[in-house]
Amino acid sequence: MQRKMACPLYPRKRHQIRHSEMSILAESGHRAHRQLHWCPSNRPIPDKRTLAHSRGLRDNDGATYAREDSMAYDLNQFIADCRNILTRDAGPAGREQVRVNLERLLANKDFVEEYCGDTTPRGLKVLYEDPTLGFRILAHINDKARVSPPHDHGASWAIYGQATKYTDMIEWEREDDRTDAKHAKLKPTKKYRLTPGKAGIYQDGAIHSIDYPDHARFIRVTGTDLDKIDRIRIDLKTGVVEKMYAQQAT
Repeated sequence: MQRKMACPLYPRKRHQIRHSEMSILAESGHRAHRQLHWCPSNRPIPDKRTLAHSRGLRDNDGATYAREDSMAYDLNQFIADCRNILTRDAGPAGREQVRVNLERLLANKDFVEEYCGDTTPRGLKVLYEDPTLGFRILAHINDKARVSPPHDHGASWAIYGQATKYTDMIEWEREDDRTDAKHAKLKPTKKYRLTPGKAGIYQDGAIHSIDYPDHARFIRVTGTDLDKIDRIRIDLKTGVVEKMYAQQAT
């Protein structure tokens, strides 16, 4: 019987064709495997500055809140932010943004050292007073401990930011009907301690008292010059209400 000749167009044997096909399939599968298991770690890793910037928080109007890069936040930036925020919203919400930014400023160790450090002259220093809006930024460099009686800030408001040591705060509420302008009855509503880097806000008409040790220093932001408005302080033992006019470290 005559033996069949292999077709010259297909010289390879059947098992060779199958082997080639399997190799192609294997290679295709390997590429697919690599695509399915592509590692995202091959992407470029952003630097710390980019990450810090991306974590910056802004409200709908673009007001800047506390960020990660607190060391870069200085007094001039704080002043500019206060001016922008209070121009847009001088009410409680805007003041709260100022309080948050004050904590950010107090996280700057260079600022604390320059304005509240051991070599800073003792006393009260006005760091800034806005000629248009009237708000003030003051540094209270206290040498001796002090306990203040309950007091308010009149028609204005105040934000206390602790720089060194601590300040114990008590917030008070009047229980009387306010018909007697010379006497008041108070009850405490909240007690807490401000530690370095923390700030507390006291809206217009709020009554609070403070207690701090030797060498406690803090930054205070007020809505206006408190020397120019009526304020009160209250004797806890007698309930006597006394008007205040002079600026004091309270």
